[in-house]
Amino acid sequence: MVVAAEDGIRDAPHPGTGWADPFARHVAGNHVVIEHAEGEYSFLGHLIPGSIPVNEGERVSLGQEVGRWGNSGNSSEPHLHFQVQVRANFFEAVGLPVAFDSVSVDGNEPVPNRYLRRRTRVCRA
Repeated sequence: MVVAAEDGIRDAPHPGTGWADPFARHVAGNHVVIEHAEGEYSFLGHLIPGSIPVNEGERVSLGQEVGRWGNSGNSSEPHLHFQVQVRANFFEAVGLPVAFDSVSVDGNEPVPNRYLRRRTRVCRA
């Protein structure tokens, strides 16, 4: 269930320069928060303005587009900020570990339930 969807924040004006947008009204820019279970929410931030096709209260399913990664908010280059957290509110939440299926890490064969670490190269298998 989509519990938050914020849109209308511009992309940072100087991507690739290392300068973020100090005037953005939310550090994560345009974002979507999805509740998966009680105490389990995914947060997707820095989305392109106008790219969020879902609304608060809408049920979503696996593979459904919820937005496109961009450079909105406090972002110095286009990317997707993705995390799973214990609360819907980004500023009050603690992160949870995330396991991925069907991804290749550092060129190795994909394995189910793969937990990722910092500085790993990930490709969809």
